[in-house]
Amino acid sequence: METYNNSPKPLKPRNVRNNFQYRKGPWNNYEVTQLGKSLDIHGPKWMLIGPEVGKTPVECRKKYLELLARGREYNTQVL
Repeated sequence: METYNNSPKPLKPRNVRNNFQYRKGPWNNYEVTQLGKSLDIHGPKWMLIGPEVGKTPVECRKKYLELLARGREYNTQVL
């Protein structure tokens, strides 16, 4: 006799889809430089930039806007 496992699968938390391998805390010089390089390659596609930089897409966007507010343009020489 065959048995079927009809029990529901456990639900995943809502933030699982945002599970990036990122480093929490302040930005270091390497991450800021990588942000500039990734922006040059991808444009403002934060979902692609986040994993490359090691930060969440939201953190990358916030850092970019913060740098713009300081009067810096995004390019690899400035960032």
